[in-house]
Amino acid sequence: MPVPPLILLALGLAPGLFWLWRIYMRRRGRLDPKGLVLQTFFVGVGSAVPVMIVGYAVAGGADLNLAGANSPATAAMFAFVVAGLVEETAKLLVVRLSVYKTTYFNGPMDGLVFAAAAALGFASIENVMYMAQYGAGVIVLRGILSTLGHVLFASWWGFALGHAKRSTQSGAAAGVVVLGGLAFAVVAHGLFDYPLMAHGAGGFAGALVVF
Repeated sequence: MPVPPLILLALGLAPGLFWLWRIYMRRRGRLDPKGLVLQTFFVGVGSAVPVMIVGYAVAGGADLNLAGANSPATAAMFAFVVAGLVEETAKLLVVRLSVYKTTYFNGPMDGLVFAAAAALGFASIENVMYMAQYGAGVIVLRGILSTLGHVLFASWWGFALGHAKRSTQSGAAAGVVVLGGLAFAVVAHGLFDYPLMAHGAGGFAGALVVF
């Protein structure tokens, strides 16, 4: 029996909102405005649309078997370029073009919180897409591993973005720091996705090692 769309949406958003609440409440010192954190989360949700468009263009029409058993070249291209580079860049831009410009974004800790918000928003709508294709049961693992994986990957560029905002370095030097953080995020994301895309369920253990 198909699960109603609203139920799928609620199931997909629930883990992301739960982890966002946990991260937000563990923030030491000044808490960022709840509305701004939630806004970043939902802009992260919306970022899935341009990600799909750009990802499809980058893939050049190549097909990915989400059950695994893809060639090494196809798995690497989707893991490191489509998932890693495109998704992490989109999440970074969500923060950089919005909350980064406010007085509430002052340093690395703010970078980590808002990067997590954008990442959790994107992961949440991705959860909905996977459930729509493979059934609601996939949320059991995705709600923990993939959802928190997105937070882990985004923490690299989030910290770097916060450091750049606080730094007295020149714009070029600060930009190098941010690009370095993004590069680490792309590699981590790719290393997590590659075993799953290349070997499917057989690559699950490899993804856990990276996580």
